[in-house]
Amino acid sequence: MEKVTENFFRWRLDQDELRELLNTRYSLEDQRELISATVQSRLNQTFPVDSQFYSRFTKHIIKTLEGEGKEVCDELYESLRVPVSCSDGPFKSYWIGDQTVSLRETREIISCGTTGLSTWTAGVHLCWWLDSQPGTWGDGLTVLELGSGAGVTGIFALKQFSLKEYVFTDCHHMVLENLRENVGKNLPNTTNYRVEPLDWENRDVNNLACDIVLGADIVFDTRIIPDLVDTIKTLLSRAKEAIIASTVRNAATYTNFLQELESAELKSTDLSYKSSQEDVNIIRIQWK
Repeated sequence: MEKVTENFFRWRLDQDELRELLNTRYSLEDQRELISATVQSRLNQTFPVDSQFYSRFTKHIIKTLEGEGKEVCDELYESLRVPVSCSDGPFKSYWIGDQTVSLRETREIISCGTTGLSTWTAGVHLCWWLDSQPGTWGDGLTVLELGSGAGVTGIFALKQFSLKEYVFTDCHHMVLENLRENVGKNLPNTTNYRVEPLDWENRDVNNLACDIVLGADIVFDTRIIPDLVDTIKTLLSRAKEAIIASTVRNAATYTNFLQELESAELKSTDLSYKSSQEDVNIIRIQWK
């Protein structure tokens, strides 16, 4: 049930997985437990999933149970009749270690001319890498993130560690607005962060001094790699290191990034991060 619940909050419907669960746990009590963990949960009341997915998920459970001749609990029909409403969502929720991060995201990968209104794979994996670090990681330090997007990495880091400050950066005005909303909703009593505009091409990092630079899924276009590397190099004049996580969708693009780092007199070290599901590389960048 744990995997089904996790997938629900990330708007994923694995029909085989759900069918397997309902084949073994189909009693009325089991059904109520499932909907209490998903559609009727406190988390979904606070950070509702996409309404279209909500309906598809609930209908699929009912259809599967009815198709097997099983009795369907009243709460499932009621959940379908009265879905959770949301005026400022929808949200996806991510479980990383002991933390939960809930983010307002768009249904589309590209929305309003930007990819920054949804969470990308490497951002979640960078959270898992951070979760593997000692609890003292970043103590008293300022961390700056390049291309923060919807905010999963930064919100996780602020929840997990005792940072001096976390600086979220991106360049699209709607991404920055969404970032502020997401951080505020996840960390309403937290003040040790900033959300700042940063265009790598016309960069101005004078007010962005930091100790550590983070970035996830920011290596995707060879045209912007020189500006990205120059930005990292400039930040490393004060920061001790940059940790960059990348989903390698195009090997030539990623190789170009590593070559640009080499040309800029920067050393990259593979941190040997392994994922059984996606091809994600995490590297440490420092001066040679």
